[in-house]
Amino acid sequence: MNKVIKKIVFTCFLVVSIFFFVTGVKANDISRIDMDIYIDANGNATVTETRKAYLNKGTEGYRKYTKICNSSISNFTVSD
Repeated sequence: MNKVIKKIVFTCFLVVSIFFFVTGVKANDISRIDMDIYIDANGNATVTETRKAYLNKGTEGYRKYTKICNSSISNFTVSD
């Protein structure tokens, strides 16, 4: 009976250790967002948004633009 208890305790310790010491899982993270906005004499705005982010491979990072009323987005580009 003593050997069975030792095996159970060792197995529990091993399972708990795996949960605490696994370092391979990382979540998506945006650590910084910078925006430069220039408005010309006609009221047209040029916006440059720069993000520093960690995204898992195969994951998309996107920003939803809402409440722009009668405005439109043109010359939109994305770079890495």
